[in-house]
Formats: sequence, C-alpha cells, structure tokens
Amino acid sequence: SAASIGSLSSIYSAAGGGKGDYDISGEVRFGVFYKEGQLMVHVSRARGLAAADSSGLSDPYIKTYLLPDKSKHSKRKTSVKRKTLDPVYNETLKYKISRREALSHTVWLSVWDWDRFGRNQFLGEVRLPLSSADLDDKEDHW
Repeated sequence: SAASIGSLSSIYSAAGGGKGDYDISGEVRFGVFYKEGQLMVHVSRARGLAAADSSGLSDPYIKTYLLPDKSKHSKRKTSVKRKTLDPVYNETLKYKISRREALSHTVWLSVWDWDRFGRNQFLGEVRLPLSSADLDDKEDHW
C-alpha cells in the first residue's frame, strides 16, 4: 500500500531549505507491506524530480523515517543515483517492528539531492499513515 502524489512538497521547500532555485516536483513509486516480523518499505523508482544541480540533473536518494521517531535509529536510506531526474532504486528498507505497533506509525519518505561538498538539498516528501495502509498489499504504487 502506498500514497499517490502529484508533486512533492514540504516545510523544507516553503522555508527555502534548498540552496538552488528550483520547483519541487516529481513522483515516487513505492510500496509498504508487512512480512516475517518486519515492515518493508520497497522503493521502486522516482520520476520527474527537480533539477537541483547546475548540470540540470540531480543525484537523488531517498530517506525514510518511521514517525513519530525521527532519531537515527528510525532512519533508512537508499543508495544515491547519480545524474538523473528519474532514478530507479528497487531497494527494500526494513524495520523490525510488530505489525500492531506499525499501525500507529507513519512512513515519512523524503527525496534528497546528494552533494559531495555542500549540504544535501531537499527535493520533496510524502507521508503515509500506516493506520490507513493495507500492509498485505505487496504492490508498488505511484
């Protein structure tokens, strides 16, 4: 189960969290399901992301938290995909948590542009309350 988003936005963009002049845009295809005592967040791909680098591209990666926990313990990240606005990940981020406990959390998925020498730039986000998710649905959704 997943949330469909037309464009990604956040308090980061509203507060000028990125250092470039770009509009937040794009979609993420992902799925959230429960399997063998773990919550699985499968990040398939993204498309139409904002170009945060001067090259007209970005180096995107996706970071997840299991809210309300914003600690390092809750953070998971995909690999960085270099020079693309349409990255393909096919990565599964796992959380060891009981199914019952998972239902009281929200998956916070945010997209970032990786920078070797500066601050990583925010590209967008989506939040999925697990209380309204079908944790038996193993399909990815836009």
